[in-house]
Amino acid sequence: MQPIYYLPGVDVSAIAKHDGIDRDLLRANGLAYLVDGAIDEHILTSEIVGGPDKGRGSLVCIQCGTSRPVRFGYFPDGQTWTEPTIGSPAWIGVDDCSPVKPDDIMSRAPGDIAAGFHVRLADGNQWNIPILRRPDGSTSLPAAYFTDRGGNI
Repeated sequence: MQPIYYLPGVDVSAIAKHDGIDRDLLRANGLAYLVDGAIDEHILTSEIVGGPDKGRGSLVCIQCGTSRPVRFGYFPDGQTWTEPTIGSPAWIGVDDCSPVKPDDIMSRAPGDIAAGFHVRLADGNQWNIPILRRPDGSTSLPAAYFTDRGGNI
């Protein structure tokens, strides 16, 4: 299942407007890599009270192709939430019974996927491990990132 993003204090009506999704608002909340290239109909939103921070905010999820999330909402007993500290206010939630798989996050056109190596990891899935740094020191990866409270990128 695709990850779900929680934006604390953001009203869903500010994201999903009558004339479409406010991509600038999502970019300002650290989700540029998520919304760039996605069509409005695939950006799912929902407002919640009592989110991972016990406050009010909005959930955002990108539907990949025709596969909708099995469940889209805040379910603290069945999801693992990570609170970022640098680069984005968005929390990231993953369903414990339906973890993220490569197809869930490979929603871009094949030419937009970073070059890398395909490796089968312990979960049994084949993942694309991108080349982080080219010999000249540059990278083709997005420059936006965040860390969790443990300092993990």
